[in-house]
Amino acid sequence: MTIVIISFTTRPGHGSEGGVGWSFLQAAAEVATRQEEKVIAIIDDRDARPIHESMQASKISSVVEIRPVKVPRPLLRMYGNRRTRASYIGWAICARKLLKEIIADRQPRIVHQVTFATASLPPVFFGIKDVRALWGPINITSEPAKIPGLPTGITRRIIQFTGKCFAFGASDVIATNKNTQAILARTNKRVYLEPNIFVDPPSTLSTNALDYQLCMVGNLNERKRPFLAIRMMQNPEFSDYHLGVVGDGPLRKELEDYAQKHNLSHRVHFLGRVSRGDAMKHIAQSRVLIHPSASEGAAWVVGEAAALGVPAVAFEGTGADSTITLCGNGGVIAESGTKDDVQALAAAVSKCIKRPKPEPSKRWSSDRLPALLEEWWK
Repeated sequence: MTIVIISFTTRPGHGSEGGVGWSFLQAAAEVATRQEEKVIAIIDDRDARPIHESMQASKISSVVEIRPVKVPRPLLRMYGNRRTRASYIGWAICARKLLKEIIADRQPRIVHQVTFATASLPPVFFGIKDVRALWGPINITSEPAKIPGLPTGITRRIIQFTGKCFAFGASDVIATNKNTQAILARTNKRVYLEPNIFVDPPSTLSTNALDYQLCMVGNLNERKRPFLAIRMMQNPEFSDYHLGVVGDGPLRKELEDYAQKHNLSHRVHFLGRVSRGDAMKHIAQSRVLIHPSASEGAAWVVGEAAALGVPAVAFEGTGADSTITLCGNGGVIAESGTKDDVQALAAAVSKCIKRPKPEPSKRWSSDRLPALLEEWWK
């Protein structure tokens, strides 16, 4: 018997989408080994070399067959090595042709697409009949990108409608957060809830918290709303605290200028883009992770913080709130829709600091995934 895994981004040793793809491939290989099956992995050709190298090191090559698919050259010239929505569409068209050939030749018992984790793009198997297909974990964003000329509410409904339409092509769906689960439940499909977060922190990483330190990790762009955390540092309650800002992006210069103008430069430290290992060190030495993003599928960095024994603060209804709830490690969800988001964030951070420092959480260990796959694939 054959299992097909479809993953547009599969990067051993990475977090986020790439780490998800690799975690699923490893878990699929473990399940296939126990059940004497084979795994065919349809992946982006750009990931083929590191996958092959890591497969040899992890000894899963005996049950896994890698089938790389190239992104069309015009899209590569346009977007380079970035994994964009447009490059995914081009790749998916080619991957769909390969999948149909595999289905005709091998008649797999399951086809499972694991990345991209967005319901706004069609899965590779969409419209292909006579195959049991799983999709996810996927997310229907609560704050979609703006479409010129359309109100945000209409844009949100369009995205939700699109996600539900694509879900009809799947036998079962895995949602990254409760918001997505509630929307997709209306399709009458079986919808599981499991965020796409897989974190196994190094055993040697120091987790000694510095009582004065707050941390924020992520791209410095509008959707992540880093300006809320910077403005919060003007609150007299946090006058003795320092904020480490890990990441880079289009808002960095504006944020640095704001910090300097409001006499925050000695307490707000812009650390730039760092390796994943260094980012986890910064998180581990913090008392609270601040995650003011407007929309997330599943906030990987919140899961990393929980695995390091660091509670997080995020806003309700953003997707990251589901991750905090499932962490169960003392994180706090800030109230959304108030007149003052900065004050709401400050209140949540203050509440979080006053709670005892939690123990590292095992909730997001990749060890949980093989059992989940066996359940989903029954």
